[in-house]
Amino acid sequence: MNNATMEDDNTNTTQDNILIDNKKVQKLKLSFAHLTEQYKVRELLKKIDTISALCGLAAIPLEYFQNEEFRSNDFTSNHKVLTMRVFELLLTIALIFCLTIRYRVNKDLMSLRKRNQESDGLNASNFLSGLALEIAICIVFTPPGLDYTFSGHVLSGTYKYTFSDVALEIMILRMYLFLRLYGHYSKWNSNLAKDLCHKFGTDNDFIFAIKSDIKDRPYTTIGVALTGLIIIYGVAIRTVERGFTGPYMAANMDQLFNDEWLTFITMFTVGYGDFYPSTHFGRLFSTIACISGLVIISMFIVALTITSEFDKNQTLAYMGIRNKANEEKWYVSAKEVIKQALICKQSQGDPVKKLGNMIKLRQKAHSFKRQTELSSLMDITAAEMLYDLQEKLEGKIVSTKKLIGNVPSLQLKCANLHNKQLEIDKNLDQLIEQQNKIMDFIAINLEGKMLT
Repeated sequence: MNNATMEDDNTNTTQDNILIDNKKVQKLKLSFAHLTEQYKVRELLKKIDTISALCGLAAIPLEYFQNEEFRSNDFTSNHKVLTMRVFELLLTIALIFCLTIRYRVNKDLMSLRKRNQESDGLNASNFLSGLALEIAICIVFTPPGLDYTFSGHVLSGTYKYTFSDVALEIMILRMYLFLRLYGHYSKWNSNLAKDLCHKFGTDNDFIFAIKSDIKDRPYTTIGVALTGLIIIYGVAIRTVERGFTGPYMAANMDQLFNDEWLTFITMFTVGYGDFYPSTHFGRLFSTIACISGLVIISMFIVALTITSEFDKNQTLAYMGIRNKANEEKWYVSAKEVIKQALICKQSQGDPVKKLGNMIKLRQKAHSFKRQTELSSLMDITAAEMLYDLQEKLEGKIVSTKKLIGNVPSLQLKCANLHNKQLEIDKNLDQLIEQQNKIMDFIAINLEGKMLT
């Protein structure tokens, strides 16, 4: 009877463990299914952003070249202008279509994150406002047949602009599509990087990718950003300056190279004065270029400071070489003191020479004392001690990170140990119960024998 009870208890425990394992397997399968679905949605979003970036960015040079052709043809459209504007129309329609699909895909991705309890602080209203802003920026272009021009007076001069000039300035804002594309194809935004960032509680968007590239390869990142900004600001300044005529206008602002040169010297210097903006919008773009130049220069200084710093071994080598050089100076100073002391001893008979040599001896002794104090302050032992402490601290930080990373596995181990402890407690209770029954049986037999 007791054996049957023990077998039933063991069977129940085994069934409970099987149910727990099945629940864990189902939970893992569900989590894997959600991750797979998120991966598919992200890949679809990557393709949509790639197509939208190609459509949006390809329309910018078309707008630029059709504007050049339109102005060279006395502000009238010809076959080339109409052809480029038709292509712009098709690219803009495709861009708006991709942005609308992107809005739907982003909503699906947001619902998947909510299902996985991954809140990123976005909601439908944020997506709608973002979509409206994107459409307002990307829908602007010069349609076929629109040859509108307008003119006026400003700063003792006159200006004459076209709708194509305004459209080109607004279409430059489409460069944000490149940043979005940069976020998708950067190594800092891979699927593995997304999982690691999620593990550490952060998002790896294009801002994270730019920050990472600035730390990883600062000169390349800053150089590419600088080149792009010079081209963008140069085109923007040329577009607003070429339509101005007046007594205070700079010469040859119609040439793109001069506008790029103006942008460069504005970003890095106060300017030479050979070229300068004459319109309000030209001065506005120059001011923005100046502020951007300050930011670029600051980033360059920080990058130069970081790359010029010694690592641990280089610092130890530098301090060792410097201390050896100071030690050589100390020996030379000691040698001079001894030499001057011997000279003083040899000049005992002449009081005047003795006084002069004693003064020189005091000076050299003071220099030797000062050199000794400096050598004691520049001891390498202190630096080595600091680096040893730094290594120990880094080792403790690494071990702490490993422990934090093993917390989920430790939780599973603790749960398994808890289940085993419950099973052992049940077995112990059964053993105690059997022991009590045996003791009762022995006591009954002893009482029967005593009665007989």
